[in-house]
Amino acid sequence: MSIFTLRHLSLLLISALVLLHTGCGPDQSPQGGGNGAHEMVFSVELGEVSTGSITQSVSIVGTTLYGRRSLIRSEVEGLVTSVGPREGESFHQGDLLIGLDETRHKMILRQAEADLLIAQRKLEELKAGTRKEVIDQLAAEVESAKASIMKTEDDLRRTTKLVEQSIGTEAELVQAKAANLSAQAALKASLARLEEARNGAREVEIRTAEAEVNVQEAAVAEAALDLEKCRVLAPYDGVVLERYTEIGNYAEKGTDLYRLAKTDTIQAIMEVPERYGRYVKPMVTFPISVDAIPDMTMEGSIIAVVPQADAQSRNVVIRVRVPTDDPRLIGGLFLRGTLPVMTRNEATLVPYDALVLRDDARLLFIANPDQTVQMVPVTLGLTQDKVAEIVEPPLEVGTRVVVSGGEVLFPGAKYQVPSQGPPAGQGAPDGGDPNTETHAGGEGKDEPASGEQSAQ
Repeated sequence: MSIFTLRHLSLLLISALVLLHTGCGPDQSPQGGGNGAHEMVFSVELGEVSTGSITQSVSIVGTTLYGRRSLIRSEVEGLVTSVGPREGESFHQGDLLIGLDETRHKMILRQAEADLLIAQRKLEELKAGTRKEVIDQLAAEVESAKASIMKTEDDLRRTTKLVEQSIGTEAELVQAKAANLSAQAALKASLARLEEARNGAREVEIRTAEAEVNVQEAAVAEAALDLEKCRVLAPYDGVVLERYTEIGNYAEKGTDLYRLAKTDTIQAIMEVPERYGRYVKPMVTFPISVDAIPDMTMEGSIIAVVPQADAQSRNVVIRVRVPTDDPRLIGGLFLRGTLPVMTRNEATLVPYDALVLRDDARLLFIANPDQTVQMVPVTLGLTQDKVAEIVEPPLEVGTRVVVSGGEVLFPGAKYQVPSQGPPAGQGAPDGGDPNTETHAGGEGKDEPASGEQSAQ
């Protein structure tokens, strides 16, 4: 049994005890006027059913972040020779943050420049062709080779005759033949070199040399860029959040050096319950407060809705712009916001305090003209501040409902509004019919759960 039912029964029991105390006993007869029946009259306050626009809002929380944050890492390796500002200190764009030893990178650059020069000279020679003096030299080699052939042919003929006359040996004949063949091969080689020199370099050789020049130019550019990266400069005006290195440390490629922030803009990451996520749209504004700065209030504006819920909380994450230049507002502070998620026009509205929760059911007590009440179960829609939307059943505008005192009421109970006095035909509570009691409700009222949440 719920706590609300127990409370209701306890109030009815107290009322019954009062009746036994003030009413007629078994041997007593009714006293005073009227029919002698004991009637309870409950003192209540009334409100009316109305129509209007209602907006459902949800409380959300989040954390402030700087609009631009950067983790600076080393792009080359080297010994740290100089460092810039420390945590909390500001800097300007282009300021030196970290300096690395440049010796090795300068050597690599000089080597790349030398290789480029060699490749360029080779390409120039190929494009210019063979010089005249080289061609003349090659032509002279051809003539020398021809003369050598004539000598070896003469030697071969003479050696052959000597062998035929049995004066020379077979070994001398073989040696003469080999010398002649060697002279002929030397002539062919000299002729080929001379022809190549006269025709110039082939197209494929020139293209290959051009490609080699391109490779060396890229090597020079890369070496120059690595040398430039030895000086790590600030990318924008900002402040240092963390510095991770000191002079004398060796920085590998990818080593964390600084965490920076640009402080001219503040954003917030906030989470919206998943059941409201489909209603959240960019550009919506809503009030925001900061726990650490109680006197600061501002209007946040949704920048974007992250299209994926948090894997653990299942909440929808939104990015919010926080428009303030107050230096007290820094990154990492806790935020609260009241975000409007749904609006309904021409809704049937009742005062929020008119709702009564019994056995997990939401009820209204309608005040009838005969000063009795009618208990009506209702289905809630949206809630806002001190009003609630009634979806079912349909209620007429102007219908009077009990706003205070409904916790002890029951169907058909008599009521009175303190300013109006008791119901017609009844005596005053303090001086009329002694069998008539007035009970003031509203003590210990439990508010019903708002929105779409069920009572626990």
